[in-house]
Amino acid sequence: MLPTNLPTSLRPRTILLLGLLAILLSLAFSSSPEKQTPAAQFITVNDILQLRPGMTYEETARLLRRDGQEITSITVPQKQNLPVASTRFMVWRNEDDSALVILFRDNRILEIYEQGIK
Repeated sequence: MLPTNLPTSLRPRTILLLGLLAILLSLAFSSSPEKQTPAAQFITVNDILQLRPGMTYEETARLLRRDGQEITSITVPQKQNLPVASTRFMVWRNEDDSALVILFRDNRILEIYEQGIK
């Protein structure tokens, strides 16, 4: 159920993003990694604790010691005189099938989701 205090124009966008997020998370966490990750590059809980909303993708990739894999990106046109909003879902997978998915909006962390990271 959507919060009733959302503006009517945001409700379809919210429903779309929540549905897309559910699909992307299931794909990200069920896919096997394309190549083996060296143990030194494993993402750990300590790495995740250093991530903060507002960090750029570049800061995030440097902290995690490697680039993420883009799952999808969405560009949403805004009202007149406002810039276009860009949203990207990025995933970092460990060889043990644990994964970290980060939602970036305008190249800055908006949400962090993890599955099985130790």
